[in-house]
Amino acid sequence: GEVRELVAAFNAMTADLAASRERAAAAERVAAWREVARRLAHEIKNPLTPIQLAFQQLEARGAALPARDPDFARLLAEAGEIVREEIGTLQRLVDEFSGFARLPEVRAEPADLAEFVEDFRRTSPLEGADLEVAAPGGPLPVSLDRALMRRVLANLCRNAVEAARPERARVRLELSRRGNQALLVVEDRGPGLPAAGRERLFDPYFTTKPEGTGLGLAVVRKIVLQHGGDVAAADRPGGGARFTVALPLARS
Repeated sequence: GEVRELVAAFNAMTADLAASRERAAAAERVAAWREVARRLAHEIKNPLTPIQLAFQQLEARGAALPARDPDFARLLAEAGEIVREEIGTLQRLVDEFSGFARLPEVRAEPADLAEFVEDFRRTSPLEGADLEVAAPGGPLPVSLDRALMRRVLANLCRNAVEAARPERARVRLELSRRGNQALLVVEDRGPGLPAAGRERLFDPYFTTKPEGTGLGLAVVRKIVLQHGGDVAAADRPGGGARFTVALPLARS
């Protein structure tokens, strides 16, 4: 019996050590990607302003053209629409890259995860989704940064809404305990996780969406890692996706 207990304790210690190493490696990868995001934002932003100003000057000069050259004036107007739309797209990319690079450090405070999730359900303006919460009877004491953890929940719920379109999303938040961890499961009944590239879901700039930047889930994992936890993705039994956020329970 003592040997069995010793083996079990050793296996648990080994598993914890492996998990800690994986979290540390993931945190290092995220830090490297943040620097890439900062440089990308800088390199894209620099030429945007002169491009926009140059085209505005061209449009101003072309304002007198309709009477003299209507074909060229029409071509200039059509080009203007395209240029403004593409500049807007690049500006949104710059904003998202900059936001990822400048994510603040976690300032965690004692909190009840169940109370926090219920507050999110009550106050979050989540459009296009029905939000359900299943919580245990007692509190789940953790340390968290409320603002950043709201961002985690918002990103995961938004992911479910986008996956369900054009249908209305049904999102379930379920709380439980597992050993010394508090678990927060966010699941939906959408099309499920992509078969290809599933292991890269949390990598920055990896996305299966036509207009996605691949930063939403990367932000989720960075914030959760900074809380000393981790996040995993899996298929929901019966269809859909399931994301499990594991946070360390606060010591009493």
